[in-house]
Amino acid sequence: MRSVLTGLLIMVLGLGVVEMPLAEVEMRESIRDRASRIIRFLMGDKGAREIDIVLNKAEPKTVNGRVLIRLLGDSWRGVFDGESACLYEFSRQHMKDGEKEATKGLTHDDAISAEEAFASFLPLAQELKIPMKQEEYSLRFVDVNEIPADNGKKSAKADLYGAYWHLTLSLSYEGMPCRGRRVTARISAYSGRINLFLYYPVIVPSPGERRVDRKQAVRLLKKWLEKKTYFSGPYREHRIPDDSKLRGKLVVACPNGFPDSRISHEQRISPPAASVCWEVAFEYSERGHWFPAVVWVDADTGHVIGGTQRYFP
Repeated sequence: MRSVLTGLLIMVLGLGVVEMPLAEVEMRESIRDRASRIIRFLMGDKGAREIDIVLNKAEPKTVNGRVLIRLLGDSWRGVFDGESACLYEFSRQHMKDGEKEATKGLTHDDAISAEEAFASFLPLAQELKIPMKQEEYSLRFVDVNEIPADNGKKSAKADLYGAYWHLTLSLSYEGMPCRGRRVTARISAYSGRINLFLYYPVIVPSPGERRVDRKQAVRLLKKWLEKKTYFSGPYREHRIPDDSKLRGKLVVACPNGFPDSRISHEQRISPPAASVCWEVAFEYSERGHWFPAVVWVDADTGHVIGGTQRYFP
């Protein structure tokens, strides 16, 4: 048992390696049980056979104060919280394995319903204590293999192979949208199997006085755009839409290096901090083509902490 726990129960500090006390060991053992239970649910017999081996090889990594444990199975991957065993990411490496033959002759009409897809997802939601009402989520049917029909005719490729229900939930904090914090899942439209799951929980924003108002945020965006050659360099222009809905609303956002760099995969799960920001939209052109984008202006400091190349509803 001692060797089994080594990967999960040792904290590496700047001054050396410190083993955790017995109480922590017992807590970690319960975390192993929870991670094992989740993988068994997602992977069935295959997960049950390999989960102990995978857990023994796990190496925790601390990212911005949060311990993450990445697990690599033969045909799946997962990222868990090292303190609570909350599942943040799960994916099958071959999402359509075993369904090609089984779906022969089946069409979209044979797909499971949105209600059935959500019923497959519900036990995981209950385990992770995330919202459990279907009406809180968006469920959309997707078939990546379908060829668009011509002249209104049904596509010859409208079969069930590769089709899935795309489930999403954008998270919020005190009524403010939390950008990048969400629940996402892909559920096989044939079997109800969960092939992909992402959970990026809400990061509580740092306290601040919100000294920057909406008009100031727009002015700060204009100054920021003039300094960014990415939006003001050769062959590029930018403009701020007149639509008042795009001229600033309060959101919770995390720094992401936009547009000069990208954060690491681990930082997407566990960002360094979050702030209440004014989200202001703008457009930029590249060789005559215009594209949408938004930036997040910290409502306390006035600094632009990030953004993304899209609009939000």
